[in-house]
Amino acid sequence: MIESPKSDACGHWNGNGWFVPECPLAAWRFHNGRRCPPLCQETWSLLGVLEDDGMPFWIGLKGTSLRPTRQFLSMCHEVTRGGRHELLDCGITLSSQLAQGRSFNYYVVRFSDPRWLARSDAEHRKLKRRLNRFGRADIQSTFNAEQSDSQTPALAG
Repeated sequence: MIESPKSDACGHWNGNGWFVPECPLAAWRFHNGRRCPPLCQETWSLLGVLEDDGMPFWIGLKGTSLRPTRQFLSMCHEVTRGGRHELLDCGITLSSQLAQGRSFNYYVVRFSDPRWLARSDAEHRKLKRRLNRFGRADIQSTFNAEQSDSQTPALAG
């Protein structure tokens, strides 16, 4: 499922509500008998820290999860623009919601309302230092290392 094409050259919506790809990179395809997603996909990666144990994690969001992600980040931008808070001061809970498509079910990410954390809290300062450190890490090398052990790259070729 895609929210909307990246450009008019990707494709169009037909009268039945189906996306008709016009670019070969926007179409679902078959490889070795398996249905594979389009090569041209927008994915946003977010860095978070678990409240329970302070462990960092990356989450990749794409497809129909991009709209709630954009809405959440836009709301955070408005709040942080005032100067009272930074994005790293925000605590949220991520959850998923089952959505029913025409031929399959899928999950969409949901963001809770943000809890703006006090900067004076010692635990908050510790988590913020950890996030700053991991935020400077090269996420692409992490993804490349993970994919080198999987068969996913072979499906894209």
